[in-house]
This record gives sequence, structure tokens and C-alpha cells, in this order.
Amino acid sequence: MFESILELFGLEKETAQDYAKGIRDSHYIVKREYHNFDFCICENIKNWDKKSPEEYIPGRVLLVLENKFKSIPYKEQLMEYQNKVIKLNEEGRKNIAKSKYASSANNVPNRWNKSLYQQFLPSDITCHYVLLSLAEEVCGLTIEGQKSQRFIQTADKNKWHFVTYKEYSEKLKEQVQNQSEFKCNLISDYASYIDTFCVYLN
Repeated sequence: MFESILELFGLEKETAQDYAKGIRDSHYIVKREYHNFDFCICENIKNWDKKSPEEYIPGRVLLVLENKFKSIPYKEQLMEYQNKVIKLNEEGRKNIAKSKYASSANNVPNRWNKSLYQQFLPSDITCHYVLLSLAEEVCGLTIEGQKSQRFIQTADKNKWHFVTYKEYSEKLKEQVQNQSEFKCNLISDYASYIDTFCVYLN
């Protein structure tokens, strides 16, 4: 079910399967309100800092979902989140390099040492952005593309995949037949709750 939702959010099928499997295997981690992101998926990496109580720390941010149920999205906020991801992912790359270096060394310097870590640096990745909106039209933002493949362009190479709560509700309803009775009732009630607001607003 989670894979189908990720595909609704614009991920390719193979990527959605990889993320779902990575979460099950603890290679990736789901975070809520991480640096004010409503929902995101991050790499889950071994903490290189032996002084820290945390065994694992978030690495690079793979997916960000901005949830707009009670408020209206605006371009400046979306761009602010993208800039934040760029900084977090650069720090994440360094933490991955430190973590890999730590597996072969007893001591890891806190300060960045390019000569030590350069060989362990992973390549850059492209974060996937999703805007989940109760409103089907958003003032001040241009929504491009066709249904199920709509997006909002905010910078030269960055865009937010645009999904409405109505589409989200429809996808949930498609998935309930494969769930237990309890989950089926829970998901159906949640979908009906969404539909009520969709009708009222749109």
C-alpha cells in the first residue's frame, strides 16, 4: 500500500519499491517535523560520533512532503524548503563519509577533513518534493502538467509534484480491499473524512 501511495506522489515504481523496502530494512527512516518538514524520508546512517547517545542519524533527505490541509501553500515557503534540503543533504553527504571512515578508524575528527573523507563522499542525489493540497487550485502558483503528473516549478531544476487530497482519498479506497477488516474500516473512515472537506472546499 505504501508503495502505491509513493507512486501517487510521483515516484517511479522501482524507486517507490526501493524506498518501501529501505524503510522496512531500516536503511531509510521516516521523519515527521524534521527541520519543519511535515513528512520526509531520509537515509538512516550509523552515527560516527561516539560521544552522541544516538546510534543512528538522518543522512540525506530523499523525499519531502508538504501537507496543506488547513493552510494555503506559497512559492516562497516551497523554495525555502528546497534551499534547506540542499544544506541538509550536503551535511548528510559529509556524515555518510564520516560514518564510512569511522568503520575503518578508531577516531573520527569532529571537524571536516577533506583529505580524510573525500574518498568516502557519496554522489549528489535529487530530492523528490510533494505538495499534498486540499485545494485543487492554488492562487499565486502555476500548476503544470496533466492529472496525476501535475507539478509546480519553483526553480530551474526543482519542482513539486502536486497531489490533491481527493486523489489521495481515491488511492486509499483502491487499497482497502487488501487490508484486514480493522484497517479497512480505519482507512475507509479516513477517506470519507477527507471527501467531506473536499466537497465543502471545492
